[in-house]
Amino acid sequence: GVWNYHRITKCILYSFYKNVLLQLHQFWFSPLNLFSGQNLFDRWCLAYYNAIFTMLPPFALGIFERPYSYKHLAMNPSIYQNCQSGRLFGSRKFILCIGNACYHSLAIYFLTSNITEHGTFNGKTGYSYGLTWIGNLVFFNTVNVVTVKALLDSTVYTVYHFWLIVTSPALWFATLSIYSNIFPESYFGNGIMSGQSTNLFASVVFWMSGILVPTFVCMPDFMWKIWQQVVLTQKELAMVGSSMSNTSLEKGEDNKNHNTEEDEIVINASCPSPNRAYDLNLNPTTNSRELQGLVNQRK
Repeated sequence: GVWNYHRITKCILYSFYKNVLLQLHQFWFSPLNLFSGQNLFDRWCLAYYNAIFTMLPPFALGIFERPYSYKHLAMNPSIYQNCQSGRLFGSRKFILCIGNACYHSLAIYFLTSNITEHGTFNGKTGYSYGLTWIGNLVFFNTVNVVTVKALLDSTVYTVYHFWLIVTSPALWFATLSIYSNIFPESYFGNGIMSGQSTNLFASVVFWMSGILVPTFVCMPDFMWKIWQQVVLTQKELAMVGSSMSNTSLEKGEDNKNHNTEEDEIVINASCPSPNRAYDLNLNPTTNSRELQGLVNQRK
């Protein structure tokens, strides 16, 4: 049950995240095109985004996630309270997810657009970067960022995670190569993508941007994951250890008090005293069986 809850919540939040991240690029681009409705990306690239490029990471998060082992769940049943209380999926979690997507989209768009603002192809030909080239670069950085985000959201790394998540950029490379070289003048793109793969792959800016932009954008997420794994986990373990110690001490005090009462009963029953009959509510002829019954009743 805990596994399925984590899988469903991560899959839902990641699906919202990656779609909000892509569509907000059009919002940042609107003032530059004077709100004319000009599209930053090719229409078929937009269609392929969910159908091909980012189709597999949700399967990794929604099927193969195992945030806790069997043994850990058996030893810490309080983990189930996180699912019942809605801490993992609620309005606060959803708002944080959308806010993270807004920050990533803003950073990707303005970093990429500023990098290519005054650049030329290889610095020699004199041809400046066009709208289609910049749009493809923004799209490539977006695919890289959502890939890194899926890796950071994973709590376990298996062969299935690797192949389902890391293949997203590979699928983009393969699709762009086929789209821009084999079907450049066909119905699929009206020729605007013709030769784009050659221009992109020959540019140093493209490769450097594909590495540096995702690294910069995802660095806060990486630091937060380290904080969760190292600091918060150690605090939780310390709290659990303190709770166990307090429980042990309380049990020890109870046993001590309990033993003291038993000792008093035995002492009062065995030692003659003027108040013996009053204290124990027994007559002087109390036998051992009655004494044992009183001890059991005190327990």
